[in-house]
Amino acid sequence: MAIERSLLGIALFAALGSAMTCAGNSGSAPSAADQNASEKAALVCRLSVPEGAFAEGALPLRFEIENRGRRALWVLRWNTPFDPLMGDVFVIIADAASEDGLPFVGPMVKRGDPSREEYLEIPAGKTLSTEIDLRASYEFRGAGRYEVRYESILGDVAESAADLPRPRDRHQPIDLACGPTAVNLR
Repeated sequence: MAIERSLLGIALFAALGSAMTCAGNSGSAPSAADQNASEKAALVCRLSVPEGAFAEGALPLRFEIENRGRRALWVLRWNTPFDPLMGDVFVIIADAASEDGLPFVGPMVKRGDPSREEYLEIPAGKTLSTEIDLRASYEFRGAGRYEVRYESILGDVAESAADLPRPRDRHQPIDLACGPTAVNLR
């Protein structure tokens, strides 16, 4: 029961992005669960697209994830741009008047438990980045303005490589949403 409460507290803290006070722990030093949640909430992501992209051809998107915490974190690649099989992790809106996202045309996969190689280490204070071609997975409608957002859950975030890999029922997911980036295709 205490483990379930701790995991729920971590998930809520990461989702809300605010400080968490455990019941019966007010005014005392932060618990280990609070410190772990704080470290995991230190992950920040950014998106960028080069200016002057054309309506045809490759559409490169740069994805960065920064660890602003004091300890290294290990992040499961699944459902991030660091995973070549990616999945539908972006919301791409064709114009401000539309609420419908562009159709995802890339592969969708089902998976078992991850291997150790499917985790990325993000050292404390460091940023990892990758570049992908958005057109490989999304059906763009030609020239115009698009808004791109990354909205996904990091399926598992660990503070020690010794904990990895771990089965899906022991994953510790956190929400990660990047601010939007604008794409003007001509």
